[in-house]
Amino acid sequence: MDDKKIDLEQELKASYDLNIKELEKQYLQERKNCLLPSRARELVLNPSLWKKEERKHADNCPHCTSMLKIFESQIEHPSLLILLLWILKRLKPNECLAMEYHVEESNCQRCKHLLQSPWLRSIASLFQKGKGTKKYVQERLSNAVVGYMQFPATVGTFASKKSKPFQYRAMHTDKILSVVIRESDEGEMIGDVRCSKEKCAGKKVRVEILGKKKQIEAEVVLKSIGEQGCVAKYSFGSFYKVLSQLGKDAAVLVSFVE
Repeated sequence: MDDKKIDLEQELKASYDLNIKELEKQYLQERKNCLLPSRARELVLNPSLWKKEERKHADNCPHCTSMLKIFESQIEHPSLLILLLWILKRLKPNECLAMEYHVEESNCQRCKHLLQSPWLRSIASLFQKGKGTKKYVQERLSNAVVGYMQFPATVGTFASKKSKPFQYRAMHTDKILSVVIRESDEGEMIGDVRCSKEKCAGKKVRVEILGKKKQIEAEVVLKSIGEQGCVAKYSFGSFYKVLSQLGKDAAVLVSFVE
């Protein structure tokens, strides 16, 4: 009886080991075209590096899609204040090393686009000339809305499968100021700005869309919609034409005009 029990246990163990090996083999086979974590991070920081076959696989692979979303949410980017101090060359040595790694070695396109912001550079110029206090600069930077858009590969192409109209939303952490960049039914790139405070009616808001090829700017005036706050709308022109000017991705920067 004991011998039979031992034989059964050995058979079960052998079967279990075989199943595990088969599962591992199947897993490796299924994941053979998946992105490595290091490659996923690289692509999140610099979307221009995407290869056609990588993009096609990732768009249809839940594993890769999930990994890319994790990197997008967990990668830490320098604040606008750090970017400003980088422009002014006033960072501490350890901060400089961190910026060099993030912007230059890792080639973060989001931060590279933001560094080209006319608004950010105008604040840097004011501070350099002694026309803005540190408190004033910090308040302006902290009130800005920052976002980063990656345009789908099919946008702007004659794809066989019609993609949904593009839409991207960025909101300040205090949820007061937000912007939606979208493709309208008429084929235009629209910027919808919203402020939750009705008292901001009449104020001007600056919207910058910062691509690798070009920086696009606009100023809009907020109009009251009652207790729901204020809104403003601006058309940047033909959606596909704007994309051809921006590139594959763009940073978004929205701020009140002082």
